[in-house]
Amino acid sequence: MLKHKLINKLQLYALFILLSTLVVYIALVVGGEILAIVALSSVIIFYFVNPFIASNFLLRMYNAQLIPYSSAPVLYDMVRDLSLRAGLTFTPKLYYIPSSVINSFTVG
Repeated sequence: MLKHKLINKLQLYALFILLSTLVVYIALVVGGEILAIVALSSVIIFYFVNPFIASNFLLRMYNAQLIPYSSAPVLYDMVRDLSLRAGLTFTPKLYYIPSSVINSFTVG
């Protein structure tokens, strides 16, 4: 399991470095050094700010509403059991998205 997590992290960082390099290179070709510096700064800022903003932005975009434990205790118990079996250190929060389409996704 540890080897799998390590490989995932390495792939994540390799992809991030590759895409960041591509963005900075395109900025350098299109706009010169100044735009390349701005692009690199933006990539670095986005890297550190994204984990805090992306989840909330996505939930607001879909008008997601937090499901309280009192409304669905059986569902919360199932999710807690699944998270324990998966080795998670926390139980994820559950949200409802009003939609006629069946959908499920994770954020965070």
